[in-house]
Amino acid sequence: QIPSFMFTKTLFTTSLVIALIAILETSLSAKIDDVATTTKFNIRKEMFGLGLANIVSGIFGGIPATAALARTAFNIKSGATNRISATFCSLFIALGSFLFLSYFRFIPMAVIAAILVNVAINMIEREHYERLFFHDKTNFIISLIVAFLTIYEDPIFGILVGTALALLILSNQISNSFYDVKIHESIETKDDHLKLSGKKKNILEYMIKGKLVYLNAQGHILRFEKDFSEYSSIVLILSDIYYIDLDGIDAIDEIIEAIQKRDQHIAIVNNNLYIKNMLQASKKFKKLEGKALVFNSTKEAVSYLEKNN
Repeated sequence: QIPSFMFTKTLFTTSLVIALIAILETSLSAKIDDVATTTKFNIRKEMFGLGLANIVSGIFGGIPATAALARTAFNIKSGATNRISATFCSLFIALGSFLFLSYFRFIPMAVIAAILVNVAINMIEREHYERLFFHDKTNFIISLIVAFLTIYEDPIFGILVGTALALLILSNQISNSFYDVKIHESIETKDDHLKLSGKKKNILEYMIKGKLVYLNAQGHILRFEKDFSEYSSIVLILSDIYYIDLDGIDAIDEIIEAIQKRDQHIAIVNNNLYIKNMLQASKKFKKLEGKALVFNSTKEAVSYLEKNN
């Protein structure tokens, strides 16, 4: 019978949710298997195969397909660590479906439950939980929450809650504005007469580390608005930024503006190819670049500020 297609909003929203769950469960299964077999799966090939499997399953009226945690773990525990074992498993399932499917209904549910419980217990890696407990208590607590929700509700709900918690914690970590500072104290500043006169001669190196995005940009901006007013010049180092978005570009503009409002001299160090194109969206960076105040190394920037200020 040729299936009839009717495209509705429910069809797309449900399909999207199922696709996300399938991706999560398959990725999780592959990651667990990597740990057990000391291998490395290819995420692109895995997702491509998952997509093809679901297309074929849908055409023949089947249910959505994902990697199976229990079956894969049992496969590995039994010693079948080669990827061809999954192919043999599929062939035996097909053979069993054609020949013995009518007899499966006589298997008591208690027997099936006992098999699954035994597989689940064997999936628990005691050494892994000990390592989490002693070195990463946050993820240890998340794993316990996921385990509880899996038993209380179902595995998919537990995985989704665990993923959401992990993403929230990751977002909180990213929101921390990581930086490093170094002070160059000039010879003139050490003179007591100049100290009493209130003249500022020291140069501050401020290095932004990691990402510069909406989540952590405000921390850097507030630091420049409240602190660092005692320095005559500031070297803003962008070399250790590996990702920046437009919010990060706006943050750089605000930092430069805060420095210039205090009549401090500024130089920028940027030899970073990752953010070179994005920095062209910064008007204040382009102005400094036009004035030859963007350098390839910190040594060049500090030397220029010492000579000219």
